[in-house]
Amino acid sequence: VFGIRQAGAPDLRLIRLLRHTDLLFQAREDAFRLVESDPELSRTEHRELKAWVRERWGERLDLAAVG
Repeated sequence: VFGIRQAGAPDLRLIRLLRHTDLLFQAREDAFRLVESDPELSRTEHRELKAWVRERWGERLDLAAVG
């Protein structure tokens, strides 16, 4: 509100959820399809995405393998 970002606030721009529901569902489907086809993001074309995910989520990703 006053120009100070809260911890944990998403880096996403605000969207109108009801107006863009179809876009959100398509993005979700695309994300699941990508992870299903390349779970380790080891393909060359996913190199930048993997780097971004590692930078953004870091060691927290290792916790996903625990469960």
